[in-house]
This record gives sequence, C-alpha cells and structure tokens, in this order.
Amino acid sequence: MIKTLGGNRQMFQEIKPDGHGSALNLSLKNDGFIPLKLLAEYVFIENKGDMIKHFLMDTFGMITLIEHFQAFFSFKIFENIKLSQVFGKFESNVRTPIVKLCIFTHRD
Repeated sequence: MIKTLGGNRQMFQEIKPDGHGSALNLSLKNDGFIPLKLLAEYVFIENKGDMIKHFLMDTFGMITLIEHFQAFFSFKIFENIKLSQVFGKFESNVRTPIVKLCIFTHRD
C-alpha cells in the first residue's frame, strides 16, 4: 500500500517504535491496523522531507538530519552561510509549507 501511495521500502521499514513511522507503529499496536488517511499523510510528509533534504544537499553541500518526528525536520548545514541566505534560497525555490523546519548553519 505504501508504494501505491508514492512511498518506498525505506518508509515501510521506518514503521517501528523508534523510526520515522513510530506514530503508525503505535496505531498498529493499539488498533491492529493503520488508517489509510494516516498512512497517506505519512508518505506525503516523508516525500516532502526528502525533497527538502535533496534541495539542501544540492544547494549547500554537506548537511545532516538532526531530528525528525512526524512533520518536524531539523537539519544542519555545514557550509559557512548566514541563516538569512538559507531562507532566501527557500523563498525563491521551495514551495512546501506542509512541514515544520528547523535549520542550523555552521555559523550558529
């Protein structure tokens, strides 16, 4: 079902207590199933997060994902760049207001 919704094997493997899909794992444990709406939302958010990650890598080079829980993503950019420049790049290139984003730069 994940593949049908636009997901991949890695997303499926993250449905575990300490994975990115921990909320889905909890639903499966408590209810015995995962509601389709919750699964679709998970795939959508993970895809948006991957888009942001690839955008950051392509634009700034070396980055790392510091934290990710549901729609919250926290990245560190290792390039010596002002945070205002990072958000300037986002404003002109990225149209994804669905996720909550936290970015740290090497200067922070």
